[in-house]
Amino acid sequence: MVLLTLTGESGTGKSTIARHLLASPDFSMVTSTTTRKPRASDLPNEYAYVSPEQFFEIEKAWGFIWTAPYAGNYYGTKYSAIDTALCFSGYQMMILVPQVLPILFSYTKNVEPFFIRTPPREVLEQRLRQRGDSPEDIARRLQNAGQWEAEAAASGVPYCFIANEGPIEQAVGQILSSLGKP
Repeated sequence: MVLLTLTGESGTGKSTIARHLLASPDFSMVTSTTTRKPRASDLPNEYAYVSPEQFFEIEKAWGFIWTAPYAGNYYGTKYSAIDTALCFSGYQMMILVPQVLPILFSYTKNVEPFFIRTPPREVLEQRLRQRGDSPEDIARRLQNAGQWEAEAAASGVPYCFIANEGPIEQAVGQILSSLGKP
């Protein structure tokens, strides 16, 4: 069993790529926990939704392998979710922020990390507009574009860097090829 991780900035296509991979029975999601509200775009089994109080109770009991605040919400993955995923065949996927990968690697070496490269500014802006991001969020994300990629390249995590500037099938094909799948 392998944990397949997708990392990249907002608008790089992580969820779209994951949705395509989930069409195969060889791929499923590791369920993480969040305090944010569900979104229509969330992937099947991507999150368990809890109140902040419930989240902090799990954290207090050392139930999470990692936690991270983001945009006023909290995210984390339980040790039990990782342990369960490691017992299954196939690829168990996670969409993660860069700072989580070293923590995950310290827990298990059964990780295939992929970093989805930031597309050109005009492509990124179009994607963020199409998905309905606010003008303020778009401006902030464009200003910070490329920062995670630079950090990932210098992190020591053995990412496989994937371009996602054209049809989504090309990016999915790059991942499948890297995994040795047709």
